[in-house]
Amino acid sequence: MRRVGTLSADGAGSRRNIALVAACFLLAASLFACGGEGSDITAEERMLELEAKAHSLEESLESLSDENATQQ
Repeated sequence: MRRVGTLSADGAGSRRNIALVAACFLLAASLFACGGEGSDITAEERMLELEAKAHSLEESLESLSDENATQQ
């Protein structure tokens, strides 16, 4: 008998994978944007911005993991 409308474990895992891929693309885009030449931003300021963005992405991933865990 086939179940309709239920979410399998693979569905939750694929959502998590999509979220990870999206986070990686955001991180890569921010690294690319901050790595431009001719910028007036010092290396230390750039590092602080990247750390803040990485922390924000980590929080997003944690909240997505928590959301996925509650849905299972």
